[in-house]
Amino acid sequence: MKRLFFALFVTSMFIFTSQAHCQVVVKVRPVRSKVVVARPLRPGTNYLWVDGHWKWNRRANQYVWANGYWLKRKRGRVYVTGQWRKVPGGWKYVPGYWA
Repeated sequence: MKRLFFALFVTSMFIFTSQAHCQVVVKVRPVRSKVVVARPLRPGTNYLWVDGHWKWNRRANQYVWANGYWLKRKRGRVYVTGQWRKVPGGWKYVPGYWA
């Protein structure tokens, strides 16, 4: 099933380049993985959970599933969860970041 999604993403993507970076845009937004992963115990009270997401793998030239993980909080900052955004020509994934 995952191979079908990968093939769909690879065949439906467009690559736009800019001066600073390369941006991958897909026509069809990936669906969430149907695999349920047990969340490991929190390593400490100062950690937050980042959900799993599809991540572009340049070497494989396809999207691969990245499992969720615990991330240590940064004092005075807020974590913005990664999300899919609609852009001209399809969808792009904007990874999570600290703001």
